[in-house]
Parts: sequence; C-alpha cells; structure tokens
Amino acid sequence: MPLEPGAASAGADPSRDPLPAELEERITALESGAECGEDFDRGSLGWLLLLGVVIPAVLLAAGWWLA
Repeated sequence: MPLEPGAASAGADPSRDPLPAELEERITALESGAECGEDFDRGSLGWLLLLGVVIPAVLLAAGWWLA
C-alpha cells in the first residue's frame, strides 16, 4: 500500500513536519520499481552460494575437527 505524498500514516504524529520533497521523490521511485536492476544470473548465484555458504561452512567444519 503506497503512501500518498504528504499523507500521514494511521499512527503518525500529526505535529511532525512533512517529508522533504527530495525524500518523497526517492520513496516514489523506489515504490515504482522503474530503476530496478536485473536479477542474478545462474553464474552469479553459484558464486554467491559458494562464497557465502559453502566455503564458510567448510571452514567452520574444519575448525571444529582441527581444534
């Protein structure tokens, strides 16, 4: 549910200042998704899995057995 510029949410304090115009523009751009990049390809996902999961798991296991 996107917020309208300048609209207050249900629990917001009405005495607070409204968002600056630049911040509202950035939020609107993020909500529209117009500048989203492409998803990871298979090779990138493979490297991400290898470097972020497999190698740390192997190092942890090696540390347990070698300690």
